[in-house]
Amino acid sequence: MNNENIENNKEIITSNIFDDFGQDSNLIEEVDRLKKEGSRDKFYYISKWAYVLQTIFWFSVLIYIALYSYIYIQKNENIKDSSMLDPLCFIFLWGIINEDTYCSSISSLNTTYANKSAELKNAQAKSIMDILEQLYKVENFSESKEVIFLWDKSKNKLKVLEILEKFDSLKNSFVEIDKAKVQCSSLVIDSSSKTLSMNCVAFSAWYEKWLKWFDAKLQSDVRGTSISLANSFLNYITKTSRDFIIIDRQKIFKLDSVVWDETDFTNKTNFTLKLKYNL
Repeated sequence: MNNENIENNKEIITSNIFDDFGQDSNLIEEVDRLKKEGSRDKFYYISKWAYVLQTIFWFSVLIYIALYSYIYIQKNENIKDSSMLDPLCFIFLWGIINEDTYCSSISSLNTTYANKSAELKNAQAKSIMDILEQLYKVENFSESKEVIFLWDKSKNKLKVLEILEKFDSLKNSFVEIDKAKVQCSSLVIDSSSKTLSMNCVAFSAWYEKWLKWFDAKLQSDVRGTSISLANSFLNYITKTSRDFIIIDRQKIFKLDSVVWDETDFTNKTNFTLKLKYNL
């Protein structure tokens, strides 16, 4: 029994205890990782940084070449209507209008449009000179003695019809219904003093009502004679008219009886009216 136990122990001792661990793939990967980390010294990291810097350098070189080429093309005035640049024309011209068949540089387009602008200015200057020549002739004619005389006479011509129409419209707006209540005659227009003079008569039937009071508005509770009507008319002109201004306003009025008239008027008031017109 003792010999058998010894043999068994020998078999156990001579067996490799790491055989089971060698079959574990995860353990092998971990060992490899530890070996690699152990082998990474400062030269390893230097080589990595050198690779990164080299990549940045060549990338910068490519950017520099691209920018230099872009600037060179844009500044070159000889690059015009190029079919080679046409596929990339949107990069060089962006939204600039290109009238050429193919793409052109900014400098060439600037030269082209500068020449067109100069030609246009010359053409416009020539047209303006032709117009100025005609204007000079017209100006000489307009400054002649004959034209100045006619212009002065037409400018200072008295607008008689317009003055009378304005006054008639003013009077009719005061007496909108029975226009015979205020009648004016013997009108005289003085062009030097710009005045309109006349004799007027205000008619009334007993005590008038619905007179226009101090605010120039019709009031139902206001009553008066022809004197009141005459003063109401004068006040209406002062408050509402922009074309006429009363000067030398009459202050004393007299009430007279109407002996016989086809109308229903019973009394009247005579008054003079002198207006300064702004027409």
